[in-house]
Amino acid sequence: MEYIRFESSEKKYGKKNLLQAEMEFLNIMKKLKYYKSLRRKESKVKTSFKKLITELKSEMKNFDKLLPESHYNSNTKKSIPQKTKYNKGRKSLEFEIAEIQAKLSKLQ
Repeated sequence: MEYIRFESSEKKYGKKNLLQAEMEFLNIMKKLKYYKSLRRKESKVKTSFKKLITELKSEMKNFDKLLPESHYNSNTKKSIPQKTKYNKGRKSLEFEIAEIQAKLSKLQ
């Protein structure tokens, strides 16, 4: 079995790199732990929000039951005026633009 001797500068460099790697690993673990706690909080908030929404929906249904029925007849709706359709006898836009340009050129 052979042994390798490291110089003090090499030893110092190796320890430094090893400690930096260990520190980075621990920082990653700390961030992962924080991320997991945030995910748990998010999950709790989502479930409470969902529960609140379902309660609100049920209260809205109960409120709708308490309101009186409407006697509005759907046949007496106000007629909505229809938009006038494009006049088929109207000249094309290109033709109108050409006429306006001709009139402008005459004025100059």
